[in-house]
Amino acid sequence: MAKAYRSKVLDVVTGDEVGEGAKLFAGLREAKVNVEANCSWPEGGKAHHWIIVDDFATARKVARKAKFTHKTLPAVMVEMPNKVGALSLVLDKVAAASVSVDVAFATAATKKLVKMVMTTSADAKAIKAING
Repeated sequence: MAKAYRSKVLDVVTGDEVGEGAKLFAGLREAKVNVEANCSWPEGGKAHHWIIVDDFATARKVARKAKFTHKTLPAVMVEMPNKVGALSLVLDKVAAASVSVDVAFATAATKKLVKMVMTTSADAKAIKAING
């Protein structure tokens, strides 16, 4: 059974030149910030790095020090079993609640657990639908 709760994602914008992402993640490593999930993509000559970290305050300091633009966005974290069909069941519940998923990315946290981060048109409604 899936469990959903409020979370946040740090959107860090770097240049999309070679090594810019490495610079961000090296800074996080040096500051001892654990990156729990990441989704990165190029957009308009820049690169966006949506990251879930164990210490948002320190991660923001790292981004500021490197002169990277950043902002914190609300998100929904969903923990679900790492098995066939689990994601489909979660998304069925969200769709049945008439909630639009804007962005989603997932990572297998363990052999038994998957964590998915998503931004939606109605976070509270999505959480209620998933948690039943």
